[in-house]
Amino acid sequence: MTVDSYIASVDLSALSPRQRARFELEADRQQRFTDEAKEELARSSYGAALMRDEPMANHTRLGVGGPADMLLEVERAEDLEEARAFAAERKIPCVVLENGDVIVRDKGVRGLVIMMKAAGDNAGAGTLVEVFRHEGGAMPAQLIAEAGLQGVRVGRIRVGGDDANSLINEGGASAADALVLISMVKDRVKASSGVALELAVKIVGER
Repeated sequence: MTVDSYIASVDLSALSPRQRARFELEADRQQRFTDEAKEELARSSYGAALMRDEPMANHTRLGVGGPADMLLEVERAEDLEEARAFAAERKIPCVVLENGDVIVRDKGVRGLVIMMKAAGDNAGAGTLVEVFRHEGGAMPAQLIAEAGLQGVRVGRIRVGGDDANSLINEGGASAADALVLISMVKDRVKASSGVALELAVKIVGER
């Protein structure tokens, strides 16, 4: 969540003077942390490659997700580890994504996101496959189809037709759409087959 969206998320008029003062202190702390972290990273060897307030929808296969405070794409595993160590030494919150099979919440990600260059392959393609894990003899696509969920949509996200273990962004979807649909699929499959589906994709970002 960016500082601006953090401030906008709170109705200041509903706060008591003490709550408002506490809120303003927290907003100021976030602003200082974000600015200091960005400036330190900008002065580092990573500065030229650093993207600020970058929409993560541009870097994930489903094409949804709010902004990362800071995003760094690296090509080699050793570069990833060096950048992670750099962030850890300076106590900068850090999320590492090794592929684009991820759902980033609409409020985005605080701190630094580090992505392998290959993680962005097919970014924004609008299709996320292998949403649920294959465990034991249960095939998620078959269970989802048997529950009658092929083509079911929430907002601008729908369950795949040919491959029911996929989500398709029909354009302009939100991460919230995807998360509601995932919850619906899990509930319906559990009710129809007794199988509790487990996610195979990572979900990150501010709630």
